[in-house]
Amino acid sequence: MHRTAHKPSSAASDAIRVPIVPHLLELLAAGVAGRQVADLLLERSGPVAALWTRRRLPLPPEPLRWLTVRALTGLFGALDRRVDRGLG
Repeated sequence: MHRTAHKPSSAASDAIRVPIVPHLLELLAAGVAGRQVADLLLERSGPVAALWTRRRLPLPPEPLRWLTVRALTGLFGALDRRVDRGLG
């Protein structure tokens, strides 16, 4: 009878090794995001608050806005038709 040596299996060697660096980066990103959310909820101004503030585009009054949207929609439709015909 032949005896074979069995190598003991360890869970650490059989498991897939994951580098620590990505986990550290995720942890740091979560900390930064947490501070940003806290600043937003507490209405504190900070260097990152400018990234979260909503910028409003200056829009004309309603009748002029409607006319502008209709004109742009017509223009883009005409351009699409021209391209579909192969002239663009």
